[in-house]
Amino acid sequence: MKYKNIAVGVLGAGYIAGFAHLPALSRLPEAALVAICDRDIARARIMADKFNIPRVYPSLEEMLLGERLDLVDVCLPPQEHKDALFKVLGQGVNCLVEKPLTVTTADADAVISRARERKANVYVIHNYSVVPAVRRAKELVASGAIGKVVGVHINHLVNPHLRYLQSDHWCHSLPGEYFSDLAPHLAMLLVEFMGAVESVTAEAAKIASDATLRMDELRVIARTPQAVGTITCSLNCPSFIFTIDIVGTDGALHISGDYQAVVRYPPAGHYATVWARGMVGARDILSRVGALARTSVGVLAGRYAPLVYGHHYLIQRCLWSLQGRGIYPVDTLQAREAVRLLEMAFQQLD
Repeated sequence: MKYKNIAVGVLGAGYIAGFAHLPALSRLPEAALVAICDRDIARARIMADKFNIPRVYPSLEEMLLGERLDLVDVCLPPQEHKDALFKVLGQGVNCLVEKPLTVTTADADAVISRARERKANVYVIHNYSVVPAVRRAKELVASGAIGKVVGVHINHLVNPHLRYLQSDHWCHSLPGEYFSDLAPHLAMLLVEFMGAVESVTAEAAKIASDATLRMDELRVIARTPQAVGTITCSLNCPSFIFTIDIVGTDGALHISGDYQAVVRYPPAGHYATVWARGMVGARDILSRVGALARTSVGVLAGRYAPLVYGHHYLIQRCLWSLQGRGIYPVDTLQAREAVRLLEMAFQQLD
C-alpha cells in the first residue's frame, strides 16, 4: 500500500522523542502527526503542546483503538521494543523504532516474523549508518575502490551524557549498561561493512571512579570468514572522537565522524618515492580540509545538524518508503545481525 499523507502516532514522550523524532515529524510535509502516548500522561501533554499534536493517550492500546494510524514511531527503551512492536504489528500498522531493533536475537526474529505475517514494515533508526561520510564510504566500498574488505576498526571515545549517570536511567537494567545504547550504532556499522559475524570476543573494564556505571571501557573483536572488525568504546575521553578505518585488499579508507571526512589511502606500493608520499599526504590534507569546509557550510546554512541529521534523514526516508518513493536505507535483517553481535558480546561481560 502506498500512502499520500502518513498518519503517525508516537509511542513514548521521553528524551529521544523530544530531541530528534518529534522535531523531524513535525516539520516533514509527508507526516500527519496525529497522536502521542506515554504512561506519564503529563509528559505526553507537554510534548503534544510543544509539537501541536492533537490527541494524547496514556497507553499504546488506547492509541491504537482511537486512531487510524499508518505508522507508529516507537521511542521507548530497548527492553520495551519487542512487546510494543508486537502490539503495533498485530494491528497491521507499520513501525519506526529506535535502535537497537530488540535486545535479543530471538526477539528480533519474532518481530521480523510478525511483520511478515501482518504484511507491515519495520524501519530501524540506525542514524550513524547514514551520516554523509559513512554513506560516501559505503559507495566507495561497493564500487570496489579498496578491493575486498578485510578489516573494519571503529573508535568511539566520549564522556557520557549526564542522563546516563542517573541511577534510574533505563540503561542500568541492560547487560551492556551504557554500551547497550551506544554500541548498537557501532555493531551495525561492522555488519554493514563486513557482513554477518561468526564469532565475537568482548571485554569491559571500569576505570573512572563514578559509582553509577559498572563499566566504562569496552573492547569487541568480531570475525567473519574474510574479515576482522574491532570496536573500541571509552567513556573516559574528555573530547568526542569517532573514527572508522576500513582496510581492503587494494587500499583503505579513514572516516572522521567529527567533520565528516573520508580519506582514501592507496596500496603501500604508491609510497615508493618521496614524491609519491608527498602526493598521498597532499590528497589526505585536501580531503580533510574539503570535508571540514563542506560540513561547516552545511551547519551554517542549516542543512547539516550533526546531532540529529541521521534521525531526520531516516525518518524522511521511512515516510518516502511508505509513499513508494524509494527504499529505506537501513536493512532490517542487518539490524537483526547487529543485535546478534552485541548479544554475543554482552554475554561475556558478566
